[in-house]
Amino acid sequence: MFGKQGARMAGASLLLVVAGLCVWAARADKPGQHAQQRDKLTKAFRDGNYKVAYDGLRKLALDPSNDPKEVGKDLDLAIDSLQRLGRIDESDDFREAVIAAHARNWRLLQSAALSFNRTERYGYIVAGKFYRGHKRGGVATSAPGSATASAPCN
Repeated sequence: MFGKQGARMAGASLLLVVAGLCVWAARADKPGQHAQQRDKLTKAFRDGNYKVAYDGLRKLALDPSNDPKEVGKDLDLAIDSLQRLGRIDESDDFREAVIAAHARNWRLLQSAALSFNRTERYGYIVAGKFYRGHKRGGVATSAPGSATASAPCN
């Protein structure tokens, strides 16, 4: 009916359809995979495995294909993990990286803004960079732009 050229076109079309279905199926599994991973990491946090929880949540929160409705919760739990690990000074860089990965997600931006209220407002400055939390030595100060920023003590 179509000849050899028509058969080739039909075969190529069928191959493209099958490839498209494979790609679609692979993408459809990812949200379920993220949900399973999120549940596992939440359990690790509850069990006191804060480092495991943070490492996994960091990857999950920085993944641009993460569920837009859930990424804010991932950010919050990861920052809670950092606080419990005594690594709160890393929270600002992490928060900024997540915001850069999901800059058009208003839910994440709201969660990121609210997370400032749950973290320490004081810290120290080294080489012109502000770090949250306590460290030995240095000059204690409040967050840059804060109304309670203090002058260096002599």
